[in-house]
Amino acid sequence: MISKIPTRNKFNFHALPNRNSSNIGAVLVWVGLVYFNTMGSLQYAEAQRSKEVKAQGEYQMRVELSVNMDQARTKAIQLARIDALRRTFGEVVVQGNSTFLKNSSNGTLNSSTSAFNLISESLVNGEWISDIEEPTFTTSNKSNGTEDEIWIHAKVYGWVRELDPVVQNCEVQPLSCPKISCKTYQFNHGQSFYLAFQSPVNGYLTVYLDNPEEQTTYKILPYSAMKGDLSIPIVADKSYVFFDSKSKSEYNLPQTEELELYIGEASNPQELNKLFVIFSPNHEIGKPILSNSSSQPIKEGNSKFFLPPNLPSEDFQRWLNTLRSKNRQIQLYTEILTINR
Repeated sequence: MISKIPTRNKFNFHALPNRNSSNIGAVLVWVGLVYFNTMGSLQYAEAQRSKEVKAQGEYQMRVELSVNMDQARTKAIQLARIDALRRTFGEVVVQGNSTFLKNSSNGTLNSSTSAFNLISESLVNGEWISDIEEPTFTTSNKSNGTEDEIWIHAKVYGWVRELDPVVQNCEVQPLSCPKISCKTYQFNHGQSFYLAFQSPVNGYLTVYLDNPEEQTTYKILPYSAMKGDLSIPIVADKSYVFFDSKSKSEYNLPQTEELELYIGEASNPQELNKLFVIFSPNHEIGKPILSNSSSQPIKEGNSKFFLPPNLPSEDFQRWLNTLRSKNRQIQLYTEILTINR
């Protein structure tokens, strides 16, 4: 059993140019700017082209009765391009609370925090740039015992490019007290948890905490009592410390909650939790479907606690990958927290 992640039941609601001057200098400057901008664009395009490699892929599928041949060809091309990207840059694998990139040649799994492309419900670590040759098709008839089926086989050959990693420029610090000096990744059973966050730009923040033992991910920010709020608005360059009961008015939040970390099994001396901090600089972050467990209080001694809303770890990871594939500006920060009894 994974550690409880209880929330203590303690909420706080309570100059114009000289017309006589010559314009020759201005013309020369303007021409110079056009020249340098053009050169810069060419250099950027050349740098992007240097990252492109040739790739080929193929896909075979049955043509459904409800689909015409043009639609079938379009879908087969898309899936063949996914095959080319998978062969070249590896395959995305979701296991528990982690996303891995599987090497296509030797099958090894490497942990990855890259943002992926979502193409036809498949996650890939690259993008199709252009065709080198026109896609080719072959069709065949197969019998399934009762009727003939039409199958289409597509082959593609083109330029592909691996996705660049998303730039991470926010500061994320787990704390054992509401001060920056209390930064730590080691917590004791029943100890309070705080989170310091700062961003160079305005945006929106949401935070999840995953318990690998239970294979459950809890949404801890926005606070569980902030029903309907998808994320916390963040002001550029402002320092935030969340889960501090004294911070409600400072951050203009309707309420705050305190968070304490616990180990569920009495015989377990240590547990690891994984923190997921998600920041979007351009629009609010959505959320997955959550189970509300706040109606099930947990007693610890004389205190009563509530578990935050949650969902299975793999469901959370799939939602997160889909979210980041649709908005590559989203930044993800992960930290491993150790809880000792």
